[in-house]
Amino acid sequence: MSHNRDGSLRPSRRRGFTLVELLVVIAIIGVLVALLLPAVQAAREAARRVQCTNQIRQLALAAINHTDTQGYFPSGGWGWNWVGDPDRGFGKSQPGPWTYSVLPYMEQDALWAMGKGVADPAQKRQFLSEMNAVQPGGFICPSRRPVKPTGVKPHWAPKNCVKIELSGKSDYAISVGGDATVADYWDFSGPNTLAQAENPNYPWPAEDSRGNLFNGLCAVRSEITLAEVSDGSTNTYLIGEKYLRPESYDGVGASGSPTYDTGDNETIFTGFNRDYQRSAFFPPQQDRPGAVLDSTFGSAHPGVMNMSLCDGSVQQISYDIDPEVHRLRGIRNDGQTATGN
Repeated sequence: MSHNRDGSLRPSRRRGFTLVELLVVIAIIGVLVALLLPAVQAAREAARRVQCTNQIRQLALAAINHTDTQGYFPSGGWGWNWVGDPDRGFGKSQPGPWTYSVLPYMEQDALWAMGKGVADPAQKRQFLSEMNAVQPGGFICPSRRPVKPTGVKPHWAPKNCVKIELSGKSDYAISVGGDATVADYWDFSGPNTLAQAENPNYPWPAEDSRGNLFNGLCAVRSEITLAEVSDGSTNTYLIGEKYLRPESYDGVGASGSPTYDTGDNETIFTGFNRDYQRSAFFPPQQDRPGAVLDSTFGSAHPGVMNMSLCDGSVQQISYDIDPEVHRLRGIRNDGQTATGN
């Protein structure tokens, strides 16, 4: 405090920040934020990748537990006009895909059993539609999109459920092998009726699933045993991340629209289709705008994707992996042991 001439006290004046000083401080803070932000983002992505790794591990273990119980890896289902049905068990009789058949082995019994024992056909179809409208946990990569139902193709005509607009999805796909011609079977819609499906003479496209075409772990009506993984469970792909372009993260629009993607347009429990089965013939790719690669493994993670093997382990596979190594690791029975990631 200072004194006036009459001896009274007067407040002292404090010098404040000048505009230049304030701008300098703001600039310094901006630089610090710019330096720290990439580190924070990298830490968050690392945490998301760990979560994704754990989810794939749980799916792989569920598939292995299915194998231990049923005697074979989860089947691929009948085709994309059919969805999972709890009254049809597992294997060749099950129209739904592997994503449906693993549910009882990952504590999702209630979801798997929706509609079980319902005798009325109309009610049964409604139950199966409600089942497909659920987005179960553990199937969505946290680096890609939130856990919520998204759009399905508008021209979908299911045989055993009521058509829905929003469905659960899976960002993870099972390996069908390392052969290019498998893509010719993605568009198999399945039989028109249940009677056709039960006809022993019905021309299923994958009766050669133990041959060279479907030489991975899953195919139409497949029942592939662990003994058939002759290249070794530690060398053979099981379940990994699928490629999806960012425009389609929130669901697909009408066919031909900018967001329509044939690699993510089915319900989560739709039978054999390219959404949840992928081929190692095609090199893995990081998600990028514009490119529809509906037969390819890949992910939203920078640099690598997660892939489980038939022993339940999970490896990070580089997008720069030797394409031939990647292809061979997708094949269960070619007698060639490929290593590297």
